[in-house]
Amino acid sequence: MSRIAKKEMTSERIETAKRIREIRKKEGLTQEKMAELLEISLSAYKKIESAENQISIDGLRRLEGELKASADYILFGERQGAEGMWETLLNCEEYDKLRILVRLVNYFSKRKSGGYITVEEQTDYSDKLLNVLREMDL
Repeated sequence: MSRIAKKEMTSERIETAKRIREIRKKEGLTQEKMAELLEISLSAYKKIESAENQISIDGLRRLEGELKASADYILFGERQGAEGMWETLLNCEEYDKLRILVRLVNYFSKRKSGGYITVEEQTDYSDKLLNVLREMDL
């Protein structure tokens, strides 16, 4: 492997590690909690954040399932654009569309006040609001 290829690989690992750390901090998790979520040791997780080791496929699946962090974003820094999101929205169930609306309202109301919401708070808030909407037959 050439030096340029090694340098690019190292740069990619560092960027992936940064995105994983960003996700952890955004979710308000400690390194210990993130290691538990990934079902690995704390030292193994620290090596992922320092780019010494890479996250496993199983780890990517856990982050997707538990934190809704896409593997494309973690590995490549790519986020689905507005057109792709709109296409996904058009093709999902009505109930899921309603859940997305509730989450967006909650997100923007929290952003306006300068705060961030945890996954647990979002789930609790969404469940309560969806129950009210169900009672209204919406």
